[in-house]
Amino acid sequence: MPPRPFLTAMTREDSAMGFDLSTVRFTRYGPDRFPAWTPFATRGYLFTVPGDYPVGLPDFLHVTNSEMAVYRTRASGTQMWEVRDANGNRRVWGEDTTRRGAVGLALAEIARKRRENADEIRDRRVNLLGPGARTAVPRRDQRRCGTRPQPRRSRTSHPH
Repeated sequence: MPPRPFLTAMTREDSAMGFDLSTVRFTRYGPDRFPAWTPFATRGYLFTVPGDYPVGLPDFLHVTNSEMAVYRTRASGTQMWEVRDANGNRRVWGEDTTRRGAVGLALAEIARKRRENADEIRDRRVNLLGPGARTAVPRRDQRRCGTRPQPRRSRTSHPH
């Protein structure tokens, strides 16, 4: 578990990335929100991570907004707050003794993964298309994560 000063420094970093923890809006959820077999607690809070978070990623790398759930759990033996994405693979993004700390850790991890994804896409484009691809906006088929960009054929080229 990280010491408290780390969380304070991380809060300042999140604010510098364009997402201030004080702007997170929580919505309560109850036992009717998630089925009993899912890993979520019966009561907790939902919040949204904007698709353009963190600040500084190119526009073509923005994703849809992510709905996250934060709730109390005793899975690790002590009372903790846990953050999971409510849609998708339901991964745990952050865990801490306070709700604010868990959300801060989750936002830091989401920012790290999105930057890592952006770097990977940039590197693939540069390797395939050359150094000029570093700043050019990719075509639609290059925007999907996990797919390899295909060079575009000119209209005058023939298949044979």
